[in-house]
Amino acid sequence: LDGIVVSTSTPMEISPSLACRLHHELSRDGATRELPAHDILAACSGWLYALQSAFDTCRIRPDSRILVVSAEAMSRFLNPEDFDTAIVFGDAATAVIVQGGEAAAGCPLRMHRPLLSARGEDGSILNVGRVTPSGCAPVEMHGVKVFPLAVRQMNSMLKEACAEAGTTLGELDWIVPHQANGRIIAAAQQRSGVPAERVVNNVARYGNTSSSSIPIALAEMLAAGRRGRIGLAAFGGGFTFAAAVAEMG
Repeated sequence: LDGIVVSTSTPMEISPSLACRLHHELSRDGATRELPAHDILAACSGWLYALQSAFDTCRIRPDSRILVVSAEAMSRFLNPEDFDTAIVFGDAATAVIVQGGEAAAGCPLRMHRPLLSARGEDGSILNVGRVTPSGCAPVEMHGVKVFPLAVRQMNSMLKEACAEAGTTLGELDWIVPHQANGRIIAAAQQRSGVPAERVVNNVARYGNTSSSSIPIALAEMLAAGRRGRIGLAAFGGGFTFAAAVAEMG
């Protein structure tokens, strides 16, 4: 490995970072190497944020191999009596090796550079782990305000990502949105005009696993032998937005 990037909204502590902890664990059975390792906290858009970091490293140094991990333990920050959040979020982790140059030609998933953006928010609409005198507060979310922004921004970002990749929404074989909830996915699909059968939806099985949701869906698609051009779109607290176009197969 030439680097480790971890996307997490729920680190075990501020320092050491989860990436450095992972570096330590991976070095236990072999020679310890020094290499870049850092966390990215971009909420549900974090995996695509981490992929852009890995993408840029591989573009500058094509022989690089970057480990990108998502690790989300949202259950630590849930109020079990708040049905607006407690029944929505799930815990999950994923891992992928990002490679550049000739090695990338044989990878099952080839990706254009992710497109990232964000809009400032003071935490009054969506926050996780707010520090209070008595500890960290549970997740607080005003879904009515989050809903229209999530739908609008995921579609807008995906259109921009398609334009940069030289394609259109209509030419995508699949769309993999962040699995926020069924209503947001359905509304984004209807607004995009893409047929529902081409939009991946597994939120009923796993819940909202934050930055782990897109890589989980991609892993299932690879296992099922799906092929084609894929649009990825995410929306997260902060607010953060991200999208990318990938080729599978």
